[in-house]
Amino acid sequence: MDEKEIHLRDYLRIINKRKGTVFTFFIITLVTVIIATFTATPMYQADCRVMIERNTAGSLTSNYTYTPYDPAFIETQNQLIMSSAVVEKAVKDMGPEKIYDSFFPGDEKTRSYLSLLSEWLKNQYTAFREMVGIEKLFSGSSDTIKKKIPGESSVPLTKAQQLEKIIKKKHFSVSG
Repeated sequence: MDEKEIHLRDYLRIINKRKGTVFTFFIITLVTVIIATFTATPMYQADCRVMIERNTAGSLTSNYTYTPYDPAFIETQNQLIMSSAVVEKAVKDMGPEKIYDSFFPGDEKTRSYLSLLSEWLKNQYTAFREMVGIEKLFSGSSDTIKKKIPGESSVPLTKAQQLEKIIKKKHFSVSG
């Protein structure tokens, strides 16, 4: 059997013969990738590990010192990291006014002026009713009056406070 070898020129001749099809396929693929790239919502994920160690002063001649595992110490350090002061400082350093919209897109941008006005009027009416005590006048029993939860405020949270609340809700695992 006599087999004919295929050379690079044969492939180039086929591509040249079908250059319209190849060019069309290339353009369609390029446009699809460009559209997909620019319309995709960027998603970022970060992981972090924090190494918590005791500051033990070892002898000058020894390179290795034994530090026993202490779960209470690690839990204490974890609670310090998650304390309000540390979380507030972290949020302040991030600049919540700049990054809030990247976490919660369209919260206020998509709302119309009419809906904002109606919400403001409802809030003013509710505040007026609470101030005057109209619920007590029209309600026969005190059981139907909504009790305020201690520590909860009817004042809306700022962007920084909302981010702090989200960070504090995250659960962090402690591993030894």
